[in-house]
Order: sequence, then C-alpha cells, then structure tokens
Amino acid sequence: MFSNFADELRSRRLDARLSQEELAEAARVSASAIGAYERGTRKTPHRETVVMLADALRLKGKDRAEFEAAARSTHRLGSKSSKDCTTLPDEPGTFFGDESTLRQIATSLQKHRLVTLVGTGGVGKSRSAMRVAKTFFQKPDRVRLVDASLLQHGSQVEAALAQTHLRDTLLIVDNCEHLVSDVGEAVAVVLRNRPTITVLATSRERLRIAGEAVYVVPPLRYPEVTPSSSESALSYPSVALFMERAGLSINALRTDRDREAVAEICRFLAGVPLAIELAASQVRALGVHLLRDQLRMKLSVLSSGNRDLPVRQQTLHATLSWSYDLLGPLDRLLFRRLGTFPESFTAQQVFGACTGPDLSETQALNALASLVEKSMVWPDDTTGESLYRLFAVERLFALEKAIENGEVTSNVQSVMTWALGAGASPLLAASTVRHLSLTWVEGCENLRLLDSLGSALANLDVDEIPKDDLAACWMLLGDGLDEAGEHLRADAARKCAGALA
Repeated sequence: MFSNFADELRSRRLDARLSQEELAEAARVSASAIGAYERGTRKTPHRETVVMLADALRLKGKDRAEFEAAARSTHRLGSKSSKDCTTLPDEPGTFFGDESTLRQIATSLQKHRLVTLVGTGGVGKSRSAMRVAKTFFQKPDRVRLVDASLLQHGSQVEAALAQTHLRDTLLIVDNCEHLVSDVGEAVAVVLRNRPTITVLATSRERLRIAGEAVYVVPPLRYPEVTPSSSESALSYPSVALFMERAGLSINALRTDRDREAVAEICRFLAGVPLAIELAASQVRALGVHLLRDQLRMKLSVLSSGNRDLPVRQQTLHATLSWSYDLLGPLDRLLFRRLGTFPESFTAQQVFGACTGPDLSETQALNALASLVEKSMVWPDDTTGESLYRLFAVERLFALEKAIENGEVTSNVQSVMTWALGAGASPLLAASTVRHLSLTWVEGCENLRLLDSLGSALANLDVDEIPKDDLAACWMLLGDGLDEAGEHLRADAARKCAGALA
C-alpha cells in the first residue's frame, strides 16, 4: 500500500496491465487527468473520480480500501477545502494566440463577475482562460480550476463548485458544454452566495444566466492568399503554430509551392489551433503537399494526435463528435444537410433546400439558431449580408455523418432541385458541385445530377461563376461523358472549358 495517491494509482494501473489511455476510457475520465494524478501535479481527486477509477481497476475488499485510503491521505474526500479544485496546469508549449484577445477577456472580467468564453471545439478556449489567469490576475494563489469534463452527472457540479474557498477570487470552470444547464445553475448559486468570487467559464455555448458576459474566442489568423516569402508566412500565428508543431524551420518554405501548401492547410483548418496541431503531427509521414491534398477529401488523415490530450481532443473527429453528440435530433438532421452546402449560405437557402416533411421551416429556424448557439455554425458578416458558414472540416464531418445515415444522395438532390428550380440559384448549384465528390452519391443518381448541372450551365452566363466552381463543374461534366448522346453535358463542358481558357 502507498500513502501517496500518485504511486498508488500508477501501481494499481500497472498491475491491471492498463495504459493510461485504457484506464481513462474505462473510468470515463480524460487520459490527461490520469497522467496528472500519476505525476502528482493533480493531487485532489473527487470522491466520484476515485470510485470510477476503483471500478475501472476492478478493486474490491482490502485493495479497494487501500486505494481509497491513499486518496484520502492526499486530501480529505468530500471536504469543503479549496484544494478540491486544482491549481492551474503548466502551459504545453508556446502560446500563439492574440495577446489583444487576452486583454479584452481580462478587461471584461474587471467589469463582469461571470465571463463565458465560447467557440468551436479546439479553438483554444481553455488555453485562453488559463493564460488570462496567469498573465493578468495578480493573485495566482486565489485562482482555482474546476474541469467540468471530468464530471459525469449534474449532481456533481454543485458539489465541485461548492468546494472553492471563500478566499478564492477567480474560479475557472472549464469545458461546461455537456452539463451546461447544471453548471449555469451552480454558478448562479456561487455568484449569489459568494460576492468576492468572479467566474471565468469555457463552453461551446453560453451558460444563459443573469449577468453573464460572453466572449467568442476567435481562431488564429491565417493567410487568405499565399504568402510571398517564408518570413511573411510566419507572421501568421496559424502558420507559426503549424511550423513549430511539425518541427519545420523557416527554410522549409523555400518555394511558392511550399508556402501555398502550408497556407492552404491553415486556411482549410480555419486557424483552429487543435486542428492545426493534429495536421502538423502528420507532416513527417505525409509531407505538406500530400497532407494538403488528403485534407480536402477526408478527416481520417487527422486520426492521431497527442496522447496527453483529453480523449475528446486526441483526434479532430473525436472533437467534432463531442459537439455533435450533444445536439438534439433535429439539430443533427439539419447539420448533416448543411454539409452539402458551400462555405457560405443564407437562411433562405436553408429553408428552401433543407426543409420537408421531417423538418418544417420553423423547426429548421430553431435548429439553425441552436447550431449557431452551440458554435457548430457561424454567422458570416464579412460580405455585409446575413450569411452563415461551416468551417471546411465541419462540412466534411457533416458529410461523413450523412453518409453514415444514407442521406447524402437525397441531401444533394434537395439542394440541386431547389437551386435549379424554385430557388433560381444556379450559382448555388455550381458552388455545391465544387465541394461534391460523386463517390459520396449513389451511382444511379450520378447521371441525373450531371444532367441537372449541364442543364443549368447551358442556360447560364458561366462568366458569372467563380473560376474554382467553374473548374469543378467542368471536371465533373467531363468525367460523366462516358455514355454516347449526352450532348447537353458535352455542350456545358465545352462552355466551361472555353470560359476557363
């Protein structure tokens, strides 16, 4: 028996022949938490966590008693001591975020007792919260962290927050989205009963309680066009992060082709730090050019990452699944249908192409608002219009989910039918085709889609179509000319080719 919980946990895990990741999965906690407990950097396991670990290790009788005793020796289980909340972890590597973002968050904390950082998964909400506390908060010994992702049930939330001490003045409540209602209620109690405490929360949606200030954490800046030199490329935080995590030096971006590949990767990943780090981990195996090409068609290239991250963030697919699994049925349905859309779209297009017997316009409106609230869809005001957008990786994920549900063909047909009919939007049809792979569509429907596209282009001034969309249409039409007598598609293909020339 060990009196130290770190040694006790490590010994029991090794006896059970489990890796940290295997134990984390069995106990339903993060692998990073297991590592922190075994290193001794996290010394305050909650009672519920100890029970889940003991169950996962299949400890009984005397062994279980010794295991729980080791935890009690670290701190008294169930006590109201502030030690039941962890101190801030060390930062994992260089911080590439915008310092002005941190200052804005810190300023907001001076004005409001509750600030919630929201944003898409992997955008850096947790990292920003920790950085703000360490950089701008003058009493680090009075900062406490509660990682809500380690809590499995709403009943645990109030107990966890109640364990903060009255002298603590900044409470960080991290990863709230899966228990957002319970966290909101518990935070409201803390703020009401403890007037000296300020709360900084991170979540993929706001807590929705009185007095809450919401700050949307932006992704890292990424190049909209190919940088002209390696030096200017590294001025973009997303590129600098990619280069560091990939182990590449400035000299690695020797040619315009190299710079273009890295710029496209960071642009495709929309500057989301987690996605960029996972992509960078594949450079050694694939190189930047093959990685760029693979990312355009599938997320599986980002199927591995750092083992010390929480399980939900070890792959990009896991991160997106974490958000998707928290959606309601109608939200999921609309999200899958939006995967067929191009980068930006209007509410009118959503109502026209995504509604039907199983999704009314009112339900679509509510689902769209919910997806925006949960950081799955983003308002896009860059053009001055009321537009929405999906990041490219989220669109691929939505398509993967539609494939799993056997919906891709019907989703594509709905968009094409509306765009070329009542919607009178052949540009939407052309842009949709640009992001479409016919391998996703049932074979018997391919020619019908190509016929629709050929018909649209035959009656459209193709000079109005963006070059990238036009090139995609031309390639698809050319690939579909195997059968004789398809004059309409042939004419449309020649029309596209002429415009491109």
